[in-house]
Amino acid sequence: MRLALIVIPILFLILITSSVQSAFAFDYFKTMGTMYSTNPVYCIMEPDPEVEPRYEYLREIAINSLAEWQYKLEKKTNGYWNLYHQSYSFEQHSTRTTEDFKQCNAFINFISEPSKDGTLGSASANLEQDYYWLEIQTQISHRKISINLGEAWENRVSNMVIDETLPLYDIRNTILHEIGHSLGVEHFYCMPMTENCIDKSIMFGSISTFKGIIKPVTELDINMVVRIYGDDGFLGYHTPVSLYCLALPSGRVC
Repeated sequence: MRLALIVIPILFLILITSSVQSAFAFDYFKTMGTMYSTNPVYCIMEPDPEVEPRYEYLREIAINSLAEWQYKLEKKTNGYWNLYHQSYSFEQHSTRTTEDFKQCNAFINFISEPSKDGTLGSASANLEQDYYWLEIQTQISHRKISINLGEAWENRVSNMVIDETLPLYDIRNTILHEIGHSLGVEHFYCMPMTENCIDKSIMFGSISTFKGIIKPVTELDINMVVRIYGDDGFLGYHTPVSLYCLALPSGRVC
C-alpha cells in the first residue's frame, strides 16, 4: 500500500540510549495532541504471505491487542470504548492506496524488511486526511560480536550483522505500544530512571527483545487514555490535556 503525506513520526526503539533530564519529580506522560472524535476503525493490512508466512498469527495478534485496550478501558469506566477492526489480505490492499480505505481511522501495517537501526515500530498521523499509520516490524537486524579463544589475535573477534525474525510476543508488545500512540499517548517517561521503568507502562519507549517478555497495558496507560477522552470514552465530553501529564503516586494522571 502506498501512503500519502505523513507527519509526527514516533519510533519505538529496542535500547535505552540515554536518561531524560526533566524538571518533574514524578513519572509523566507526553501526549500526541491528537484524538479520535468517534469510535475508531483499525484496518489490519496483512503482509505478503510469500515473505511473512505468519500472516494469520499477526492478524490475530493485532485483533487481540485491540481487544486488550478496549477491555481494560471498558472495565475502567464502562464508557464508549469500542475499537472496531477490519482485516485485508495482501492481495486486497497491495495495489491500492489509503484513499481506497476512507473508513479506516488507523492502519496496522507489517514490515518484513529487516530493521537496520533497532526500530520495532512507528506511528504517524496524517492530519490532512485524519488517520494514523502504524508500522510493525517482523524482522530485525542486529550486530553479533563473538570472541574465538585460541585463534591468532587478529582473528579472535568477529563482528557480524544478523537478520532475525522477531518472536510473536515481541511483535505483540510493539502493536500494543503503537495502538497507544494512536489513542493519543506519545510516551511514558520514568523519573528517576530505574530498572523497573520498563514494566510501569506499555508506552515506555524501550523494550528488551528475544527474552520471552509479554508486556500488558497497565493501569497507568489506561488512566492516561481516560484522562484524554474522559470517562464516557470516544463519544463523551473531555477537557483539553496538556502536552505533559504527570503520573502521580496516587495513580492519577495530570
